[in-house]
Amino acid sequence: MRTPELERDLAACEGGTLHQRLEVVTKPSDAPVRYQLCLVHSNTALGPACTDAARLGFSREGVFTAQQPLEGIRGSHAIAWQRGITSVMLLVRDPSGAPNDDRTIATTPSGPQIDMSLYLPMQVRFTAVLVPPGGMSPQWP
Repeated sequence: MRTPELERDLAACEGGTLHQRLEVVTKPSDAPVRYQLCLVHSNTALGPACTDAARLGFSREGVFTAQQPLEGIRGSHAIAWQRGITSVMLLVRDPSGAPNDDRTIATTPSGPQIDMSLYLPMQVRFTAVLVPPGGMSPQWP
């Protein structure tokens, strides 16, 4: 997702906490899933800063939350927060951490197979809030 609001000065948030809320409305199976949020910044040579994928996992419908200090997000030290971020990515992973995306691995008979019907279609509502140090945690509905 790319939006101009992401590219504003986020320096006040440096050292803060990223809060995530995931509402899983429909899910076709009880196969475990992990969601991982990645913040894409202007220094693409260093790659995005991604949350710990193990923090936001689920196997059923419901509401799930996670929080992670920015210092604990791999790659966040490389972000020039005064320039903001350019976009965000939401990755869907299996319990081992592998992406649940048949475009990223071999899908030939000799390679790993992903049964996408275990994961799709899935209807979710995802919200992430970056809270500056000393700021109030979001009050989720």
